[in-house]
Amino acid sequence: MKVPFPHILTEPKQSNGFLFRFVTDNFSDNRIIEKVRTQNNPKTDLMESVYNVFEMEAIEERRKAKGDWSKWDKHPEYFKGVGKYIGDQFESNLGTNDFIKK
Repeated sequence: MKVPFPHILTEPKQSNGFLFRFVTDNFSDNRIIEKVRTQNNPKTDLMESVYNVFEMEAIEERRKAKGDWSKWDKHPEYFKGVGKYIGDQFESNLGTNDFIKK
């Protein structure tokens, strides 16, 4: 069984300035988007994926993840830094919400 990415290693606090550790094979724009559940979106009346959205304020450590990643297409990276919790977002909001996409 493969670990889904991003793989969050610490339980982030829903506040600003927390120490945040995660492993991912795709990191850009200092944003971490983690799928957490599926639920009905009352605005669209459709079942949609819901994502936790985090923003990294400072990266203190970035390196290749330890361990055997030979079954994955790409060797993931380990990150440690200071981040903030942006909020839960429905899939349909991720590309259109200004506070999520800068």
